Amino acid sequence: MIAIRQAETSDIQQIQAVASAAWLATYKELYSLDFIHGFIGRAYSQEQLSGAIERDHLEPVPLFLVAINEEGQLIGYAHIQPEGDRTYELLRLYVRPDHQRSGAGSLLLQEYLMTLTSMISLFAWVERDNAIGRAFYEQKGFVPTEKMLETMAGHTTVLVRYELRVGGDNET
Repeated sequence: MIAIRQAETSDIQQIQAVASAAWLATYKELYSLDFIHGFIGRAYSQEQLSGAIERDHLEPVPLFLVAINEEGQLIGYAHIQPEGDRTYELLRLYVRPDHQRSGAGSLLLQEYLMTLTSMISLFAWVERDNAIGRAFYEQKGFVPTEKMLETMAGHTTVLVRYELRVGGDNET
């Protein structure tokens, strides 16, 4: 059984561990180890994560979620943010490599769809060569809508925007 709950600052070390393991497993063939470690160090620093989690606790609905297995281990996380009228961007969704295909990613995504009832669109930017990520989103009904070039730390890559259109009602 996997439980989904709002991220807490006490989760930061486990989120960092999942991020590191997932990035190494997903991107080791696409990016150098120096690039991966540098990105993880910046994007998942104590300061960055604590700020994101603290801001999330001010939101009416949790936007930074974690997946916990029955042993109490954090095995995945997801983080979204509003991007315009009833549209949200999925900033990150990662599951520990040894727990991928456990349903954790699906449960994280499902939690957003159940709690953000006014949402009409959810999108994520996915590295074009990230076959695992692209397959996950396509299986969940996301469709590619555009591409863009992105340069980070001197490395240029192609990102694909995947979008899921959902119903949305009048609730917030």
